Amino acid sequence: MTLIIDSYSETNYNQQFGLWGLHPSADGKESASGQTFTTPGEPCKIASVKFYLRKVGSPTGIAHAVLYAMTGTYGTSGKPTGSALATSDGLDVSTLPTDFQLITLTFTGDQQYVMQPNTHYALSIENPTSGTIDASNYVDVGEDSTSPTHSGNYFEWFSSNWYPSADWDTIFYVYGNMVSTAELVKTCLFDNWNDSIGIAAADVEWTVNRVDVATWLKTGTKNYLIAVYSPGATSSKPISHSWWQITEVVTVDVVVKTSVSSAYEKRTIMQDEIRRIIHSNQTSITGVSVAYESREPIQVEAENLLRLTILVTCVYFHSK
Repeated sequence: MTLIIDSYSETNYNQQFGLWGLHPSADGKESASGQTFTTPGEPCKIASVKFYLRKVGSPTGIAHAVLYAMTGTYGTSGKPTGSALATSDGLDVSTLPTDFQLITLTFTGDQQYVMQPNTHYALSIENPTSGTIDASNYVDVGEDSTSPTHSGNYFEWFSSNWYPSADWDTIFYVYGNMVSTAELVKTCLFDNWNDSIGIAAADVEWTVNRVDVATWLKTGTKNYLIAVYSPGATSSKPISHSWWQITEVVTVDVVVKTSVSSAYEKRTIMQDEIRRIIHSNQTSITGVSVAYESREPIQVEAENLLRLTILVTCVYFHSK
């Protein structure tokens, strides 16, 4: 289900801001503007955004919405940093209306970046890199310059740099889809796999499935878990211990595209690598600072299929 991640309503509009330069502008003509915002307490994929836009004259070219990491102080001096995390499908600016309307830009495919929970990001609307953009033909962006109340802040691009301002807020909406823990685990394993263990990520196929917690607990085969605390301390607790509440279990099926013997011989190394990745990325997977995994070794299910059950999300229940 697609949800509103953050927004600042068009009812706050009182000022337009013209983007008169092709992006990225190296002179005093602004070519992009945007807003910093905050994600909710769960990981989510960016799906689409809306800006309050209109055209003046007859601009041409393809504009984009772009998501960046944020640097600076959120709410006062926040601005984009680094390369784009995600770029929307293109918007033909010649099709914009001549009166202000909410215009949707969609993120598709691998541009549906997974935003981390409780994290500040910067979202911009960026002019075309080529086409007709000048002081008579340009894109207007709806802003609030009178009484901005959004928790983030406005920023703009000109003279080859980003410039933030706490005196304005951009009219915007960010939409996203909550990401399942199983999907996050699969992405995390692929993105962080260490090829130097002798089996490359390109030679591994991952299938991650969610398992019913009650059913998993009834198996009776996994009696102890490794509890991983932030920052780094570890201890062991039985899964039935009243201090812990188990919230989700996933299985990871690892199909190795090499010989069966090679996969079997490297099962312990692969298990350690999976544990390393889960441990070092626990917050991005679970949204909390505690993650768990089973002590059980990887099971050789069939041929070159290996399986490890990982308890990836637990919440601290109470202390004694």
